[in-house]
Amino acid sequence: MYLKALRIVGFRGIADLKISFRKGLNVIIGGNNTGKTAVIDALRICLGLGYQRREVRVSSDDFFVDGFGKQASQIEFHLAFMPEDDQEEGVFYEMLAARQDKSLELQMHVVFTREEKDGGEDRIRLKYWGGEQEGPRLPDELLDLFYFVHLGALRNSERDLLPGSGNRLGQLLQKLVSDPTKQKEYAESLNRVVNTDAGWTEIRRTAKKKINRHLRETTIVGEAQRIDVDFVSFEYRRIVEQLKVFLPFLGRIRADELLRRLKEAGIKDEAWRQYFKNPDSDDLEVKTEFQSLPSKANSDDKTETIVAGLLADAFKKFEVYQNGLGYNNLIFVATVLSR
Repeated sequence: MYLKALRIVGFRGIADLKISFRKGLNVIIGGNNTGKTAVIDALRICLGLGYQRREVRVSSDDFFVDGFGKQASQIEFHLAFMPEDDQEEGVFYEMLAARQDKSLELQMHVVFTREEKDGGEDRIRLKYWGGEQEGPRLPDELLDLFYFVHLGALRNSERDLLPGSGNRLGQLLQKLVSDPTKQKEYAESLNRVVNTDAGWTEIRRTAKKKINRHLRETTIVGEAQRIDVDFVSFEYRRIVEQLKVFLPFLGRIRADELLRRLKEAGIKDEAWRQYFKNPDSDDLEVKTEFQSLPSKANSDDKTETIVAGLLADAFKKFEVYQNGLGYNNLIFVATVLSR
């Protein structure tokens, strides 16, 4: 399923806001102090009612204050999810609601109420339910099925994305695989690959031989030392903290270069045109559905093999560093709101 709509009422600087989302990637762009963080925090509050319930706390300061200084007594969050199969409808049946067109959606309603107390802090009460009508609280077992990963504001990409202890990418991957057993399993699989690779095994063997020969020639007779060479055992945390962020870029192909290679291969048909958005252009841009062609080309199809080879040559990775793809470009933070 995926998040289809969100309504926020009386939260921070938002009096009443409705947002629609699409399946897949959704990007929220806006100036400072326009409510972007409030929208993200609203989602963190609602989706974190289960196992992550302490990630964001609601206080009296979060209740909307209007232009006359009057503070709201309630904060409301209303979420609508679109199920994609009967199984999801069954698992989340406590949240089912019928739409006007008789199709089904999943609804979650979260309401915070502020009660003023004389001489003390306001009391904040929370209630949440699913479906169209207010009813019993959603069970913890269902709320635990909502899983999300939040990355805070990226103020300095060069510092926060470079490999090293505590980088943001490492934080994300540690949350995605939070089970210690799974982390150990993934780390052991990488250790096995590195320790059994023929090339690395030969390098270690040669290094060990040279060092031990040096030790044999420089130490006292009868007290010769010997060493072994091995990798430091990889831990999951150390592995993910060494990963780096790149933006893939699939470049364009020169039409004259493609036609030249097709001619050399004796290919006279125009089957190659199906792969490109505008096959009559001098610079050929591959269609979205064929962007994975370099790794999935049909080796029996000569035309596809040539196109895939040219695409592979045009593929580049741009490292994300300070200010993104260069000093004059900005990388906007994208929020994924899908299952």
